[in-house]
Amino acid sequence: MRAQDLYHVVAVELDATLVAREQASSGTTRVSIRCRQTVADIAVLDPTTGKTLERSIDLRAAPKPGRARLLGLAAVELVSASWAELEAEPSTAARSVGAQASPAEQTAARLAAGRRKERELDQSRRSLRLALMPQVTVPLSDAPLLAGGTMKLASAAPGLGWALEGALARASISEELGHISLVSASAGAGLGYRADLGAWWVTGELGARLGSSFWQGAASEPKLVQGHSYSANFSSVRLAASVDYELSELASLVLLLSAEQVIMPVYVRSAGRREHGLYGTWLGAGLGSSFAF
Repeated sequence: MRAQDLYHVVAVELDATLVAREQASSGTTRVSIRCRQTVADIAVLDPTTGKTLERSIDLRAAPKPGRARLLGLAAVELVSASWAELEAEPSTAARSVGAQASPAEQTAARLAAGRRKERELDQSRRSLRLALMPQVTVPLSDAPLLAGGTMKLASAAPGLGWALEGALARASISEELGHISLVSASAGAGLGYRADLGAWWVTGELGARLGSSFWQGAASEPKLVQGHSYSANFSSVRLAASVDYELSELASLVLLLSAEQVIMPVYVRSAGRREHGLYGTWLGAGLGSSFAF
């Protein structure tokens, strides 16, 4: 666990400036963390309210990449619990004899607590995420390679969730008699699990999709061979995993990997022989952006 990761979480979540112990004034809220193997003891000494709060958390069950965020959030919750008193009306707020913070420092703490509450309320309203990305799908058979784009709408909260997806893809096939163009459009739905690992989010998903494919043949010698058009539907089941890295509270970078099995295939004949189609197993990869709202 890096100290910088912990400092970043606390500074961002509290919307406050962190200073070293040597630079702190007598009115600065102080947080100390002591570790005993996998147990962290957190203590908050808050001169703005005169409160001292303590808490111990066991990090053993937390994934190592997410421990800094978990520890930082635990410290933030203690500080926020103390600062919340400052949002009460002066007539009802408890007066602590040990409070040493100046009125300006108390005001700064109260404003920071208010901003954090507004941000938490705003985040609770952002329950959806929209991902946009180019995607390449590679067949494990002699079917054509597909390249296109995907738009995905999914639940943003950690835990069990849902996803809806739409995709467009195309392929180009050359052969002796001419050229074949393929365009496919599909829509799908899935269920999955989303895990919060700090700035990283990992999602696993099982889903299915249904689509239509449109084939257009163009003969290299139209006087001898005639090109035809053909359309057919297909369906598939898919196992997917995605990794999101938060660039900000609203935007993330997304890597999507998938394995797909066509269960309702499409076959196309060229010169009377079945030579092309959408069938078998496919592997896909995409890199794009997602936005929470």
